[in-house]
Amino acid sequence: MASLLDSLTKSKMITKIISNNDHHIKHLEMSVESEDVFKRARKAILSTLVPLPSEEILARLVKLTALLKPPFGETVKDLKYRMNAFVENLKDVPADILIHAIKEIAEEEDYFPSWSKFAKKINWRIKNRQRYLEVLDSTWISTKSLES
Repeated sequence: MASLLDSLTKSKMITKIISNNDHHIKHLEMSVESEDVFKRARKAILSTLVPLPSEEILARLVKLTALLKPPFGETVKDLKYRMNAFVENLKDVPADILIHAIKEIAEEEDYFPSWSKFAKKINWRIKNRQRYLEVLDSTWISTKSLES
């Protein structure tokens, strides 16, 4: 799904994009030539915002716990409670963003991390995706109002 967004940013629709050192989009401009292009672009962006089912999120988190050391003194009951809390927090995260974040955490951490480490890996990516949608919609509205 991430490659879909990448291909969108390389298209002629993106006329200007400025991001900071942390990859946060600071400024984005688009050009939408027709309603068909708008609809296809919107559908493409929305397709990158689809989350994993809760059961799959849980399965991936359980697998991650097998790869990392548990926090000191954690019981099975604690782990179950934590997994449920994480699934609740991650249920709206786009699938590819979550999969990428879990992979990064598995490669970078020794112990199962706190929620804040997950949030740092996913929030900026979600905001960037939402920014594409916001700019696309506002560009289309502006284009339509100029035609009127």
